[in-house]
Amino acid sequence: YFYALLTGYLPTVIQLGLFNLLPVLFELAARAYEGQKSSFEVQRSVLDRYFYFQLVNVFMTIFSGSLLDELCKLAKKPDKIFGLLSETLPQVAAYLMQLIVVKTLFGLAWELARPTAILYTWARKLVPYRYRTRRRVKAAAQPPELLYGHVLPGFLLVLVICQIYAVIAPLV
Repeated sequence: YFYALLTGYLPTVIQLGLFNLLPVLFELAARAYEGQKSSFEVQRSVLDRYFYFQLVNVFMTIFSGSLLDELCKLAKKPDKIFGLLSETLPQVAAYLMQLIVVKTLFGLAWELARPTAILYTWARKLVPYRYRTRRRVKAAAQPPELLYGHVLPGFLLVLVICQIYAVIAPLV
């Protein structure tokens, strides 16, 4: 049981941890390595890189899973391209439906709740009284910054998948 749990869930947990760590790494690279100063430039850089990383990851998963096998069949029978695509692409629809549900419902609910932002705001209010200045008190009262470079790529990925599948399988 422990071995099955370890080999079944550990890679998924590691991948999710990597996906949550990537925006932070992209932000650090934009500030330290590229020398970007404004918050807009940094978030735009994070948005671009994180979106393209997710897009490549999803399509490489699809391509390596089922389309690679179908390309071998396509090499033998090139006149059957539409038949092969109509059989192959709906097979990965379950994976994409799960991705859409997780990214939209849970991602949107998580972002609307913004628990990390709430914890950060509470932590700023816990500064001892002797270290409180007007600037720190005013900063603690301000809402935390919305890091759209961390959040928006997930919703853009859902939009791209929906646009692709609108032609192939409208129900997806």
